[in-house]
Amino acid sequence: ELTVEAEATIVSRDVESFVGGVLDVSESVQEDPALLRQLTSELRAFVDALESSPGKPPVTISLMVFAKEFGVLVPFTTSTAVLKEKLEELEER
Repeated sequence: ELTVEAEATIVSRDVESFVGGVLDVSESVQEDPALLRQLTSELRAFVDALESSPGKPPVTISLMVFAKEFGVLVPFTTSTAVLKEKLEELEER
C-alpha cells in the first residue's frame, strides 16, 4: 500500500533483449573448414531469427570467441550485419 506521499507510474513498453553468442575457434575447429562453416552458418541462422519485427525493440547481440583465450569479437550491437560480417571473416581465415 502506498502512502499519500508516494505514487507509482507504470510504463508500458516492450522487453529489451540482450543475447551473447560464444563460438569455439580453437585449433581443432579451424583445422576443419567444413566444421567452421557449419558452426558459423548455424550461428548466422540464429542471428537471422533474432532480427526484430517492425515496431518492436531491436535485439542487442554480442559475439565472443574462445580457444586458448577468451575474447569479445563483436561488442553488444543492434546491427546483425556487423556480426554476420565478422562470421564471414572467421570463415575466410
